[in-house]
Amino acid sequence: MKLPTFYAANIIIFCPVLPFDFDKISADIQRQLSDQLPTTAGKLAVDFFKKNFHDEGFTDRSFEPWPEVKRRLDPRTKGAARTRKILTGSTGDLGESPAYRLDQPGSVTIYAEAFSPSGFNYAPVHNYGATDTGRLRRTVIPQRKFIGPSFTLEQSITDLLHQVIASLLSPR
Repeated sequence: MKLPTFYAANIIIFCPVLPFDFDKISADIQRQLSDQLPTTAGKLAVDFFKKNFHDEGFTDRSFEPWPEVKRRLDPRTKGAARTRKILTGSTGDLGESPAYRLDQPGSVTIYAEAFSPSGFNYAPVHNYGATDTGRLRRTVIPQRKFIGPSFTLEQSITDLLHQVIASLLSPR
């Protein structure tokens, strides 16, 4: 490789030419940000939110456990209902409901939908809680947040972004 030579006061300094193709790097970063990173971040977020069902709580800056369910506290409850995890039900549909969709280049939306046989989406009811529910409007469903803004998740996505950019800037 031919090195440029600079002369200064009878001192010869050799300066290596940096092998950066800034147009290519810019195009690679743009492709990552608009195509690949949203998909990877979406998968990361879905896994993070599904883990909340396993952990029975939500992690923002720290772990926030869900309120206990009555069925596990009732000594009359028998079998799997006594030990089954909170919000898993007999089907596990709610725990499998976090998903993502790519809305436009560079954008991803994370959502959760779980429908009753009558077509009611009950995911938001459990995520945000509800009062005056049920047939007699006397049932209170406590909030058991499983999806939403999370500092920990944002940090994970930021770390992923830094790794991607660093790999694109590293010499090949």
